Amino acid sequence: MKRLLFSFIIALLINPILVQGQDSQAGDQSARIMHKKIADSLFVLSHGNTNAVLFIDSDYALMIDAHNEEAGSAAYRYAGRLSPLQPVKFVINTHYHADHTGGNKFFFDSGATIIANMGTYSNLLTSMNEDQIEEAKKQRAELKTALKLEGKTEKGQKLAKLLSQSLLKDLEKDADYPILTFSNNLNWELANETIDIATVSNGHTSEDSYVYFQNKNVIATGDLFFNGSYPFIDLKYGGTIEGYLKNIDALLGLCDDNTIVVPGHGPIASINDLIQYKRMIEYTWKGVSMDFLLNKTLDQVKANKSITAQFDAQGFGKGYMSTSKYVEMLYQEASKKYTKSKK
Repeated sequence: MKRLLFSFIIALLINPILVQGQDSQAGDQSARIMHKKIADSLFVLSHGNTNAVLFIDSDYALMIDAHNEEAGSAAYRYAGRLSPLQPVKFVINTHYHADHTGGNKFFFDSGATIIANMGTYSNLLTSMNEDQIEEAKKQRAELKTALKLEGKTEKGQKLAKLLSQSLLKDLEKDADYPILTFSNNLNWELANETIDIATVSNGHTSEDSYVYFQNKNVIATGDLFFNGSYPFIDLKYGGTIEGYLKNIDALLGLCDDNTIVVPGHGPIASINDLIQYKRMIEYTWKGVSMDFLLNKTLDQVKANKSITAQFDAQGFGKGYMSTSKYVEMLYQEASKKYTKSKK
């Protein structure tokens, strides 16, 4: 069935589209979900060190992220127990990664609408079609080479037609559900809360969203914050270190001493935790950059333990990003930035 991508408009929040479906039974039924109430009607649902947020309004509930496919069905059931009278009608994805979007289908199958910014939707489709895209690029390169050799011959005309057709070919894989998309920012007025959904660029991925609950003074950051561990910056999908730091500044601009900060991964945090997190990234980024400018190899930079020692001692390298992978990522960024500046 052909999936449709709808443009997101505010009117949909007043008269939401409801999609009927049966509760999904797929997924790992044993996945463990833990919850913590952080404010009235606001809960953090955690699976391992990954966080999603459940908000219960007077008429319905909404989720910020949906965990991975393994934990998605468990998160759906857990949300139902916490909010038996107000079903989850919306799931807001902060970015495209599967540990935050894999559970979408369990909520969608029960009538929820999935919401994401345009960049997240694009990244989701591209990531699902990576193999097909790479094969298409290879085929098109071969066709172009053959076309140059054949010129305007009959065979060349056939090759030109094949090349044209390949450029028009649609991606085969689509999401298992429609996604309502929005550009930039979205302000959502509910009965008991005002929610700001902001889009930021070139940080964790090419486009991420964070969600700010104004009345409750709570920010759900998605993966703009890995509390207690080194961040993963998705360089392949438009993430950058310097953009990531700017995105953290945007979060800090909303925080005061009473703000509750829910990271994409790690313990619930405060403004001071976020400040320290930013300082850690700045310190390590500066250290790797300086070594790169001294023409040190990647292995030599990894051997310079002074760059990360104080943070390794706090356990930062025990998350998804080991110290070695984190330093390598910073080195790749330094190479990209400073090699360009020399040209």
